[in-house]
Amino acid sequence: MKIKIEKLRSFSNDYDNNASCVVRVFNKNLKPLGGRHAWVKLSTDSHSIYRMAKAGRSSPGFSKNAIELDYDSLLELNATTSNGEVDEDGFYPCDLTISSTNKLEFIKAYWNHPDHGYRISLQISMISMFLGIVSILGMFI
Repeated sequence: MKIKIEKLRSFSNDYDNNASCVVRVFNKNLKPLGGRHAWVKLSTDSHSIYRMAKAGRSSPGFSKNAIELDYDSLLELNATTSNGEVDEDGFYPCDLTISSTNKLEFIKAYWNHPDHGYRISLQISMISMFLGIVSILGMFI
């Protein structure tokens, strides 16, 4: 399911800034996206990134068509449609869609993850699985 997002801002709580690769969405939008801790795809016309969905907090101005991202993701997406104009709650207007991911996109999200702990462990395990399959096939040939 795709959800149109019209407002985004950087995290409103200081401790959230340590949570890279997380997007906070409106609580009622969690279920259509796959629930808490589900991987979602954030897309603009030219670029997309994958982030883990978390519940949004009851903060002022946080509405159904709004999300919160870490600052690096905000810059990477470059989805704001204003020239630095911010509303009274700190939200930038944007043109963005958020959607749930399938199994292939889930693997792609980990493969391209900015955190080395996630990315390298998946890459090593996929290479090990490939070498294991090749060795098993080599025994039968």
